[in-house]
Amino acid sequence: MPPPDFVEVAKTTDVEPGQKTVVAVDGERYVLVNLGGEFAAILDECGHASGILSKGKLEGHVIVCPRHFARYDLRTGTLVDGPLADDVPVCEVLIEGDTVYLRAPHEDAQRSPNLRYR
Repeated sequence: MPPPDFVEVAKTTDVEPGQKTVVAVDGERYVLVNLGGEFAAILDECGHASGILSKGKLEGHVIVCPRHFARYDLRTGTLVDGPLADDVPVCEVLIEGDTVYLRAPHEDAQRSPNLRYR
């Protein structure tokens, strides 16, 4: 049983390695990505000009915004390259069996997620 502040969003088999899908947590859209068996989730909004990251291209652990090509590390939400932009919030990911749970970032929380398996 996951901690009470985690939300079930998918099964591990729902997202193939190297693929992404959109999920909702606390009324916000997040891009859930399978990084070769490791999962990451980032807010579905670019920190530069609010582009929709889920429509962007994946390059390993980086997602590229389709609007102005800002590049973000999916694991931390940190801007890697591109136009001046804010970092993008990420969710903490918990894998329990074959279920993926996310916990939305808190205002004062670090943006780097903790990935835990049970």
